[in-house]
Amino acid sequence: HGDLEKRPLTEAARAEYTARWARTQEQFVDSPQQALHEADALLADLSRDRGFPAGESFEERADALSVHHPRHIDGYRRVHTARSDGTGTEEMREAFVDARNLFDALLADGPAPRRQDNRQLTKGQGTS
Repeated sequence: HGDLEKRPLTEAARAEYTARWARTQEQFVDSPQQALHEADALLADLSRDRGFPAGESFEERADALSVHHPRHIDGYRRVHTARSDGTGTEEMREAFVDARNLFDALLADGPAPRRQDNRQLTKGQGTS
């Protein structure tokens, strides 16, 4: 997995992923478990679009991601586990927040995630 060639995202793809994350975050209030399912799927889609192997299993995806994003993989693993193991709402929230770090890292073109523009969209700005 170390020789992976990352693919850049188009601005349209970046905007769509950002909008999906914002919708998922809003969904968390009413349905935390469903939001974790969506976050899990969203991170899988985003990692595939960035050039990571799709893999047959979560562990294959997580292993590939951990080579390039070792500081951020824990949140993804926690989201994947918490979505089905009866974890309490606070633990689900913490997992979701941690997974955002991987989302930001995958969304960024370079090694440093884009901070301001992506975070502001999740604060309820946009459509009213």
